[in-house]
Amino acid sequence: IEFNKDTFDKGYFYFKNGFVEVGPHPNPLPKGEEAGKSGINFYNYKKLNKHIWKKQIIDRNFVDSKKRSVFEDFLFNVCRNEVKRYEALKSSIGYLLHNYKDPSLAKAVVFIDEKLSDGAFGRSGKGLVIKSIAQIRNVVIEDGRNFNPSKNFAFQRVKADTNVVGFEDIREKFPFERLFSIITDGITIERKNKDEVHLSYDESPKVVISTNFSISGVDDSTLDRQFIIEFSDYYNKSHRPVDDFGKPFFGSWNADEWSEFDNFMISCLQLYLREGLVVYEYINVEKKKLNDETCQEFVEFAEEGIEVGKEYEKKELYESFKKEYTDFEKLTQSKFTRWLKVWGKVKNYEVVEGKSGSKRTVSFRDKAKNEAA
Repeated sequence: IEFNKDTFDKGYFYFKNGFVEVGPHPNPLPKGEEAGKSGINFYNYKKLNKHIWKKQIIDRNFVDSKKRSVFEDFLFNVCRNEVKRYEALKSSIGYLLHNYKDPSLAKAVVFIDEKLSDGAFGRSGKGLVIKSIAQIRNVVIEDGRNFNPSKNFAFQRVKADTNVVGFEDIREKFPFERLFSIITDGITIERKNKDEVHLSYDESPKVVISTNFSISGVDDSTLDRQFIIEFSDYYNKSHRPVDDFGKPFFGSWNADEWSEFDNFMISCLQLYLREGLVVYEYINVEKKKLNDETCQEFVEFAEEGIEVGKEYEKKELYESFKKEYTDFEKLTQSKFTRWLKVWGKVKNYEVVEGKSGSKRTVSFRDKAKNEAA
């Protein structure tokens, strides 16, 4: 059986009354082209000469709409009307909607709260965005607080027609490395009393994660497999989307609102096909990462007391830190040294360690300046 699949530069949405073929929106538009619609074609199923899964069919008709979706307004609010940040979020949605898996762009999309806090903040809209993907594609959503990827049958809900796996509200120190294979290779699915099923990289689902904690680890393998989007606290437990839009999303929408939403989601895929994953300037990702991997006191110490380009003796830095922050008298030298390396890695410095007799030294060099030189 030959299935109709998304390709490198095309994606497909299957509705009850036909299917939409989506290509990249050209920029600039050809002369005379209608803005926003170039690259979109709607066809009768008689034109489809390959197979699709029954569950791929969205249970509504496709209707062309030029009206702005309330979901777009919601996303703008999440991004505090910052255009580049909004485009990054929109491109991440397009990436998840695109069923083609590009080996050179194997990443998990990570939705994280912008706000710095000690515990879970929540209600910022991360879960709603994951649910929006589920209105278009087949999504399996797991409770990230209790999910253990190492357990037998952990992925038994994933099937051959699953497009995206979502892990909502993952716990601190979630074993992200256990997801490497599903992100960059394939996945073997164990089911109770059934044979194993292996999905190749091309067939395996994409991954989206929502969290208030940074993903644990600063090694290249961990950092390279993430595309991070920060959610502001515009929405929170006392100010919800229903307060702005009058009714809950999805469940209470009428036909027009669904059409506006479908056309907007198609525009997300178009943006991704043209621009790829759009990078924006992070707000608090670096601070959150440093606080989660070390502690706030160490971050303050390093930011104020360590000069880039200067060589330090590790023991002197260690003693200086404990003298300034007396609550850390039980901190070991080895843990402090690890914090130094983490700080350098997250700040994107080159960490240079040295040895002179019994002395152990460390310095931090600006990679950008060194490359320019």
